[in-house]
Amino acid sequence: MKLQRLDEIICVKPESPETTPLLSKIILDANAARTVQEYLFTPSLRAHFQMVFECAVHRRGQGFWVQAEYGAGKTHFLGTLVNLLIWRDEALWNAVRDDDLRKTYAHPLSKVSSSVLRRPFPISANALPRAWCTRFWNKAATTMHGCCWM
Repeated sequence: MKLQRLDEIICVKPESPETTPLLSKIILDANAARTVQEYLFTPSLRAHFQMVFECAVHRRGQGFWVQAEYGAGKTHFLGTLVNLLIWRDEALWNAVRDDDLRKTYAHPLSKVSSSVLRRPFPISANALPRAWCTRFWNKAATTMHGCCWM
């Protein structure tokens, strides 16, 4: 039996699959519905969405830290969250596969008016101009009364 060459058995795809989506692409209006529709809201992740949405609805400022291992879905989580906060389209909320989140937050979040929610900063500080970073940290320092910065 003659062995076949590997290139006769398999076909290599010309482009590699997207392993890490770019947040800058998935938060575009044209990609928002697909990003939200593909997101699976597990019970623990639903709780994180609820926490952020509650802060937005009740206009309570809050910082959040997203940390997980490579490939855990951090970018998809952030993309879905940002899309639901900045695009006020009812059709986008209809793409949410979690009935409770949709019924509880679609209408209240549509009433939240905030320029910060409409114009999110890029996630990477390296992508921000130095002046924006300085303004951000100065503002953070003045609002964190009694906290120590290390």
